[in-house]
Amino acid sequence: MKKDIIIISVTSWYTKIGSNAKNIAIELSKEHNVVFINYPETIADYIKQLINNLRGLKNIKRKRIDWINDNLLIKNSKKRVLPISGIKNEWLFRLLNRYNSKIFSNCINSHIKEFNLKNTILINDSSMYLGLHFKKYLKEVFHAYYIRDNLSKSKFKFWQHAKYIEPEIIMKADVVLTNSTYYQDYALQKNQNSFMVGQGCDLSLYNLDSISKNILNKRKKVGYVGNISSLRLDIDLIVYLAENLPEIDFVFVGPLDKKINTKKIQLLSNVIFKGKIPEEDVPKVINDFDICINPQVVNDVTVGNYPRKIDEYLAMGKPVIATKTLAMEYFKDSVILADSYQEYKEGIIDILSNEDNHQFSEKRRKIALNHSWENCVSLMMSYINKFKLLNTYRI
Repeated sequence: MKKDIIIISVTSWYTKIGSNAKNIAIELSKEHNVVFINYPETIADYIKQLINNLRGLKNIKRKRIDWINDNLLIKNSKKRVLPISGIKNEWLFRLLNRYNSKIFSNCINSHIKEFNLKNTILINDSSMYLGLHFKKYLKEVFHAYYIRDNLSKSKFKFWQHAKYIEPEIIMKADVVLTNSTYYQDYALQKNQNSFMVGQGCDLSLYNLDSISKNILNKRKKVGYVGNISSLRLDIDLIVYLAENLPEIDFVFVGPLDKKINTKKIQLLSNVIFKGKIPEEDVPKVINDFDICINPQVVNDVTVGNYPRKIDEYLAMGKPVIATKTLAMEYFKDSVILADSYQEYKEGIIDILSNEDNHQFSEKRRKIALNHSWENCVSLMMSYINKFKLLNTYRI
C-alpha cells in the first residue's frame, strides 16, 4: 500500500557528498510518496548570503520545490531558525531549541496540509535538536528516528548538546532504526523499539565480470579506499605492516587529511598514496588489490560505524582484513577481524599463502550484493509498519 512519507536530515539534499537519507528517499519513492524537507537555514545563514550577494559572490540557488521523480520532491523550509549551535548554556539552548523545533514542526505541518498527506510517516535522519519536540508539535505523525553516526560522542561544537538531547529523542520516538548493532544496543537503553536495519550500498558499478585485473605488476598489493584521516586510520599500524612486509605494496586511495602525520610513512617506499579518484574508477582500483584492509583506529567515532567500503571490497570478491569493532562483528563470517597488529600481519600472510580466491570470491560478492538499499529500506518499513499498527491512535 502506497504511503505518505516525510524525510528530514542533518544533511541537505543539495550537499555534494552522498548521504543515507538521500538513498533511503530514492528507494522509498519507488513505491511511496516521499517529501524530503531540507534542514532550515538559520537567520545567520540568511545574513551571510545577503553579504555574499553584495560582494558579488554566488550562493547555491535552491528551488522552493524540486521534483526528483514522480513520487519524490524536495522542499525547503519556509521559515528560518535561530543560530544556537554555539550556545554552551544548557538552559538557554533548550529554550531556544524548543522555539526552533516549533518553527520547523509548523513548517512540516504546512507541507502535510499542502500535499494532503495522510497517516504521515516521518523518518528523521539524526536531526535530534529540531526533532526533540516532534511528539508535541506533530501529533498525527509517526516518528522514526534513524541513527547512523555517533553524534553524541562527537567533538564538533555543533554536537556539544547531543550527549543529553539524543537519549531524550530516542526515548520519545515511536521507533528507532540504526545501521549497526552497536547503535541498536545504544538506543535500546532508552527505547525497546530499537532495531538494526543494516546499511544499503549502491553496488551497480561493482561488476566484477566487466573489469580486468592489471597483471603487469607482480608485486602483491594490499589496499584501502576512503578518506585517509587520523580520526579513522591507525597510522602506526600501517607503518608496522609496511616495515614487516617489505615485499608487499600498501596502496591508499582517497583524499588525504592535512592533519594526518605521514612523516613515518614517507620514509617507506612500499606505502603509496594515490589521492582522490573519480567514483567510477573505484571498482577498477579495488580489483587490482590482492587484499583489502580497513585499518581503523578504535574510538568513539569508529566503534559503531558501518563502513560501506567493506561492501565495496566484498562486491569485487576481495579478501578483507579489518580492525575488530562491535559494529564489524556484523561481517565476522566474511571478513577477517584483527584485534592486534600481529593478527593483521598474520592474516595478510595467511591469505596470500593459502587462500583460493576464486573459490570464495562469489561467496563474498553474494554477501555484499545482499546489502542493498532495497533490502535495507524493506526492513526499515517492516518495523515502521509493525509499530504504526500498534499505535492505533495515530491511524
